Amino acid sequence: MPSTRDELRHVMLGALFTPEVPLGPTRDIRITLRVSATGKGKLHGSAEYRTLRSAASVNQIDLPFGEAVARLCPSRRWPLPTDVRKRPENRSGL
Repeated sequence: MPSTRDELRHVMLGALFTPEVPLGPTRDIRITLRVSATGKGKLHGSAEYRTLRSAASVNQIDLPFGEAVARLCPSRRWPLPTDVRKRPENRSGL
């Protein structure tokens, strides 16, 4: 069986999780997000999203997953490690 270590799976977090979904211990996991300089609107895992590319500037922020879940972009895929024991050094989502 091939190893899944160091591989990423892209998941539509904003479509799967809503504030009504119990998050359990994942609530406190800090994730790196991108948001327009106004701080309003949806949160994204990448600055390459079309609405952010047209923004005057983009800020990178870290928030607990439980705080961010209500504002996650529902149409973007977030890179997650397939082996949760090994986390990527450069987090660009989770």
